[in-house]
Amino acid sequence: SLTGEVNFNTEWKSMLGYADDEIRNEFAEWRRLVHPLDLDRAESAINDFMSGKSKNFSLEHRLKTRDGHWHWILGRGAIISRTDDGKPARTIGTHTDIHRQKTLELALSESDQRFRGAFETAAIGMALVGLAGEWLEVNQALLDMLQYEEDELLKQTFQGISHPDDLELDLEHLSALTAGIIPSYQLEKRYFRKDGSVIWAVLSASMVRDESGAPLHYVAQVENITERKELQKRVVYQASHDELTGLPNRRLLQERLAYTLALSRRHKRAFALMFIDIDHFKQVNDEYGHDIGDELLKWLADKLSTVVRASDTLGRQGGDEFVLLLSEISAPEDAVLVARKIFKELREEFDTGVLQLRVSLSVGIAINDPQY
Repeated sequence: SLTGEVNFNTEWKSMLGYADDEIRNEFAEWRRLVHPLDLDRAESAINDFMSGKSKNFSLEHRLKTRDGHWHWILGRGAIISRTDDGKPARTIGTHTDIHRQKTLELALSESDQRFRGAFETAAIGMALVGLAGEWLEVNQALLDMLQYEEDELLKQTFQGISHPDDLELDLEHLSALTAGIIPSYQLEKRYFRKDGSVIWAVLSASMVRDESGAPLHYVAQVENITERKELQKRVVYQASHDELTGLPNRRLLQERLAYTLALSRRHKRAFALMFIDIDHFKQVNDEYGHDIGDELLKWLADKLSTVVRASDTLGRQGGDEFVLLLSEISAPEDAVLVARKIFKELREEFDTGVLQLRVSLSVGIAINDPQY
């Protein structure tokens, strides 16, 4: 009222833990109970309402309870009578306990801020992905990884930049995630960068749902493992290939031979092994040095490779010993024809630019024919 008198009902007082006689019916009592950080904002809202700047009064603020804690209250007010000159004479208001909702809201806001901070500063790529695969939000690490500007990537879908050989498995996992069969998943897959190059990544995906459990969007974490995959590839390659010539080594030759032998027995198919040595190779090393010897081995590997079919295997056992596995022949003469092609290739001299050598080979042929 104009006198500043306020009537606080029993329910209002008990909401804060006070008895009727512990709160006086004065506006100053309300001011005493308002949180210091909310007081200026609260008085400003009241003044705007009373002066007519705002038509409605609505204020979220904290009041002190009898036990000294701060309780969130939603205050709403309305003018019920005015003076002859139109000024507010009497108001009525309600205070609603919103402490639980406000506490949850603030906790969620703090959680969201922490997520946002982690999202933006993460060293790995992070993204929010829509249910149709559209990129909703992406961090800078993902943009740098894929070489896109933000507006460019947001026009894409994850399906559009995924390697087609990896997409089906990704979609299968995504379907199970959306259906609630799995809580999250992780897999290795390839992405296309903006320039068309391919990178390997570990994708970790989870799902965000609303209060009813309905899917909202996915959270994707993308770690670039291209260097790791290339290192693994090199390690595997080095374990099965000759370092000097790049040809299959003794280990891989034995694996291919075992596989060919199994197929030969199953399908009654003949195959041949050719053993190829360089004549007087030790003399080349002794007279011209091992560097020339290595160059000769690489030259011979290139020459022999020209006569090898895609289904055959040319390998180096060690030293100057090469093996050619002809995985399928129709007759022994087929192996002889290959040997003739090899000798024909060696009509050309080995030429280093400084040294020219005529190279001769010794070739032995072993034929396995399960029909005999």
